[in-house]
Amino acid sequence: MMSPISRAITGVAPLVLLASSAFGQWTSERMLHRRTHAGATGLGDLIIVAGGGAPYEDSVEIIDTRSGSSSVAHLSIPRSSLGVAAWDNYAVFAGGDVSVWLDPRRLTGRVDVLDLTTNSWAPQLELPVPVKYVGGGAIDGKAFFAGGITAGPSTASYAQILDLTTFTWTLYPLPGNPRSQIDVRTDDRWLCLVGGGGVQSNNHIDVYDSLTSTWQHTTTPTLTALNRGAVVDGSLYVVSCDPGPQEELMMILDLEAMTWSTVPRQGGRCGPYAGALDPFVVFASGRDQSSPWFIDTTDIYNTWTREWLTIPGGGILRTGATAVARTTGQLWIAGGQRDPASGLGSVAVSVLELAPHIGTAYCLATTPNSTGVPARMRAAGMTSITENYLTLAALDAPPGQLGLFLVGAQPALVVSPGGAPGNLCVGSAVGRLAGHVRTVDAEGRLAATIDLTQLPLGPTRSAVAGETLYFQAVMRDVPPGAPLHFSDALAITLTQ
Repeated sequence: MMSPISRAITGVAPLVLLASSAFGQWTSERMLHRRTHAGATGLGDLIIVAGGGAPYEDSVEIIDTRSGSSSVAHLSIPRSSLGVAAWDNYAVFAGGDVSVWLDPRRLTGRVDVLDLTTNSWAPQLELPVPVKYVGGGAIDGKAFFAGGITAGPSTASYAQILDLTTFTWTLYPLPGNPRSQIDVRTDDRWLCLVGGGGVQSNNHIDVYDSLTSTWQHTTTPTLTALNRGAVVDGSLYVVSCDPGPQEELMMILDLEAMTWSTVPRQGGRCGPYAGALDPFVVFASGRDQSSPWFIDTTDIYNTWTREWLTIPGGGILRTGATAVARTTGQLWIAGGQRDPASGLGSVAVSVLELAPHIGTAYCLATTPNSTGVPARMRAAGMTSITENYLTLAALDAPPGQLGLFLVGAQPALVVSPGGAPGNLCVGSAVGRLAGHVRTVDAEGRLAATIDLTQLPLGPTRSAVAGETLYFQAVMRDVPPGAPLHFSDALAITLTQ
């Protein structure tokens, strides 16, 4: 292994990061190196893109999405189709496809571990079993490298797990079919191994619960293949690549109960780039099963309101690109190959921003409802009046009860309004968004996408760019006839 000095991270000129895109638009950036079938992950504000083929690449680009600056490190050997995982201060790059002069089997077990705190490389490791086309992800201090193609060549039927505190390996045998190119998807609790290639009908799903350190296995409700998925708020959302009725459905796995449900999707798209930006699930581009062409649109599913939105695709019509979703509200799709004849990777990066956390909470609710806790407000979408896509939600609300949202031009504090427990926190021409009366769903969510051009603030009017409006949820509680329950409140400043 090269010394940490010769492989230290070097700073480069800042990326030209464009202004945040409007909801429904992509922006385009450029990496320093061409890449296809690279490995990538997100860690805090960082996007990490490593390796890639056509030609084989050893560089690692580390992009700070806040400042626009980037830096470059170098893997110990060039490779593509590698697994990448990041946790705490470590980024781990495992396995991959290498040129024949490095290994006649065209794969490697090399594992490089980058310490992002010291900007140096930890001692080099090896996978227990060398693989390429391996899925990577991390949770609970462990890096998971699932499936892949082995030297046989055969398809792997296990996950290779690196403990990042002891740097020791364990193997977890995957039930069901062996598979490669597994989608590894995580949130704060769950790690899901979705689908994969290598055999027909890869409808197998493996779920690791970091809370209990246990695995569960399931299959999709219908016989499907080349599934893609994303995890949002304790549920896994999966779409299939099979033509027919199943491609018109999105399958949803409740990870706590391990039960499936389905909802109609906007239409079939095979092998899209998938990402989760809570509360949104994003399926970008993909191939039209009825033709050899890519689809230049993106489907966004709002998990709060169960609504679909289709937007222009952002020029991501390329194979072998890598999607990285970030909890701070951006989906990055890096590299790929648009012209198969040239064999060259792409420097293109497409960025979608969805602003999943809008507004400032105030007027903390302290009175619990029948769920045992107070309801809390959240907002997602865009603050732009022109875009007019703002979703309000009250979480931990009493399931099955009616509720609505209030809007005011000023904050307020009215204790026990009308004798009801809790506080009314909006004032000055308080308006009831009566057009959005909803029943709280089984997960305790009251949600609606509101119309910013028709707000009941005295006379009905549009929001004004630059003004701050105040929103709060109110709902009935059980048993019937019980007092109203108030959530906390959000202050949201609107833009043009």
